[in-house]
Amino acid sequence: MIEFGTAREVLFASTLPLEFEDQVRLVNSDGSLDARATVVAVRYHGGRKAVAVRFVGEVGNWIIKP
Repeated sequence: MIEFGTAREVLFASTLPLEFEDQVRLVNSDGSLDARATVVAVRYHGGRKAVAVRFVGEVGNWIIKP
């Protein structure tokens, strides 16, 4: 679940072993969002992990536009 988003970045909690510069694919349940992104920050706190990623290119079906 995306917790926060801008036109270029999103933040979400994750249990995946993600690290800086990893590549991820963001897909929503109905398939209308399918975007590639790069991990730009990882924050660990109390056994939980927050991940910030930046979209690799233009995202066609994204609710926030520049």
